[in-house]
Amino acid sequence: QWNGLSRLAAHVANNRAGGLFCVGDEKQAIYGWRGGRSVLFAQLEQRLEGLTTCVLNESRRSSQPVIDVVNEVFQNAMRHPDLDADERAAVAEFTAAFPAHSTMQEFTGYVELIGAETAENQLPDVAVTERIVHLVKSLQQQAPGCTIGILLRTNDEVGNLIHALRSQQIDASEEGGTPVTDSVAVQIILWALTLADHPGDLPSRFHVATSPLAEGVGLTDFQDDASVCRVAGAIRKRLIEHGYSRTLTAWMSYLASSCDSRELDRLQQLVELADRFQPMATLRTADFIRFVEKQRMDSPSRSPVRVMVVHQAKGLEFDVAVLGELETSLTPRNKPGFVSSEPDAFAKTDGMCLYVNEFYQSLLPADVQQMFRETARREVREALCLLYVAMTRAARALFMVCPPPTSARSSRAPKRRASSAITRA
Repeated sequence: QWNGLSRLAAHVANNRAGGLFCVGDEKQAIYGWRGGRSVLFAQLEQRLEGLTTCVLNESRRSSQPVIDVVNEVFQNAMRHPDLDADERAAVAEFTAAFPAHSTMQEFTGYVELIGAETAENQLPDVAVTERIVHLVKSLQQQAPGCTIGILLRTNDEVGNLIHALRSQQIDASEEGGTPVTDSVAVQIILWALTLADHPGDLPSRFHVATSPLAEGVGLTDFQDDASVCRVAGAIRKRLIEHGYSRTLTAWMSYLASSCDSRELDRLQQLVELADRFQPMATLRTADFIRFVEKQRMDSPSRSPVRVMVVHQAKGLEFDVAVLGELETSLTPRNKPGFVSSEPDAFAKTDGMCLYVNEFYQSLLPADVQQMFRETARREVREALCLLYVAMTRAARALFMVCPPPTSARSSRAPKRRASSAITRA
């Protein structure tokens, strides 16, 4: 993209009758995973003559307590006790370049770090989800109508949290998109389709036979091989004659009475996917199942409570921001397919290596090992940018929810308060 703009930018920057205006924020560079290179922006002054830099570190969104905590976190990130060499290098670079922020806003605010207490044998992420649900319910009672943004790192957790909120009758807008396979009703239909392709699949036979869909497909005994084969043949015939959309719509009527509003929404979205798939339908239901598993569907609404991954929140603001998934690694779970070396932000790649684990990295030449270190540092920097974006979405109040340290499950998390309560804010 820059190569396409560079000559025009140079011409305009050097033209007395013209002017070049560039705006961006390296602290919000969260799209490296899809090719974004914030270092290009940082090096513009070296490439284009006559540029004047104006640093904008005054917030027009957040209250003073939120900005105070943002400063405290990112100016002291090197105090983290558990950073390896590459992480320390990336954190040190980010911290050194982080300017103190101020704010134009004079309204009161509130910030709290909450340690979610875990019950015996309870998984930490489940405890965090329950604590967020309790917090949102309390906020809605104290400050009706305030906008609440719940920001997470993965789409899987978005779906889990939406389910937890709605199970407590809290309406929430699900944004960013998650697979419809997070619905039990959808899974029942996919099991029926699996049975059509593989009549011998015992789990699918059992789940369909013990579900409300059993009547719709005519399956009563999952252990009767002859009966299952007849049902599988009937499903395949129906799909050929009527198509996926009409077949799935008919099956919905058997499941609807057992579904809440979200499950019904997911079933309707499955029918929409069936419409999309029909022109490329094959004789194998497995092809449709794979298609469904790859698609992401969102469920937006006008609810003041919105749940999304941090990437979707960029550019937005909320009266209250609630952050979860704060215990995840600084580096992504899904490792890149390859690493590369780029000596200059504007230069072409001059080296590349398939990604290998740490043991094999130690066997590689020094210059190739350096590629892996550079990649790790970029990943850490992007994780810090992601946290910065998440924290600065809050206008009046910021809540950060995490499981307590293993050695201090019963300890209470600290608060930072600038006014008596969020209701006053």
